[in-house]
Amino acid sequence: MKVLVTGHRGILGRALTVELPRRGVDVVGVDVAEMDVTDAGRVRAVLGRERPDVVINCAAFTDVDGCESNRDLCFDVNVRGAGNVAREAAAIGALIVHMSSDYVFDGDAKVPYGEGAQPRPLSVYGESKFEGEKHVVATVAEYIIVRTAWLFGVGGVNFVSKVLARAKSGEALEVVDDERGSPTYAGHLVTALAKLVGLEFRGIVHVAGGGVASWYDVAAEVLRLTGLQVPLKTAYAADLDLPARRPRYSALETSLYTALTGEGMPPWQEGLAAYLREIKEVGPGAG
Repeated sequence: MKVLVTGHRGILGRALTVELPRRGVDVVGVDVAEMDVTDAGRVRAVLGRERPDVVINCAAFTDVDGCESNRDLCFDVNVRGAGNVAREAAAIGALIVHMSSDYVFDGDAKVPYGEGAQPRPLSVYGESKFEGEKHVVATVAEYIIVRTAWLFGVGGVNFVSKVLARAKSGEALEVVDDERGSPTYAGHLVTALAKLVGLEFRGIVHVAGGGVASWYDVAAEVLRLTGLQVPLKTAYAADLDLPARRPRYSALETSLYTALTGEGMPPWQEGLAAYLREIKEVGPGAG
């Protein structure tokens, strides 16, 4: 099997290009320098040359607050770019695996969102990811749309890396405790994607770390596992006055993934411990 990964310099793209070859998969990674997804001609040329069996589209504009002031660029990448990749994947007979987000939901739920829940995005970023999904569905028949959440891993700045940097500098932490979701380790997500592409399933599936946590919960677990000791206080999202609205509750229900593969997603705490081991930041609390 040959897999082409777009956005291969991001957290998930990097994890895919590192791990899939270990599983015997021929992987080609491209990023904006090699294949800008907003350039339809370039997408056609690269996919036509490489002719992969599967295209995993990780390319995205993911700066949630930046999307509010850069709507056109956000939609160019997350909507039109998604359509370009899906269309050219279909042209060569490749399966498209398109990565989407929990931010397509409004956060009014009280239980984790299933695949059948109606998206109602609150932000430009969330709107662009939902529109990107619709572009993929309208363009191709052979697709898997994977919604994930709160991604962390090697190869890019993420919430966990920010907490670590501040804690190691001795800075006190004030972290939001009124937004809850499904923290997801890139390594676990790669394993799940490898399973999904081997199935006959086509459609939308949620894949995220097991359990539900607030950002405060994640920060507290980082401190526990690393042994770093700095003050940790709760904050409220409304007090941060950020440009983009976030869903207050965006945990994802992953029972469909479990039914398809026969395996559940590991708890987010296991993913966090695995990430900290990967970057050699595990302390006495991990025992």
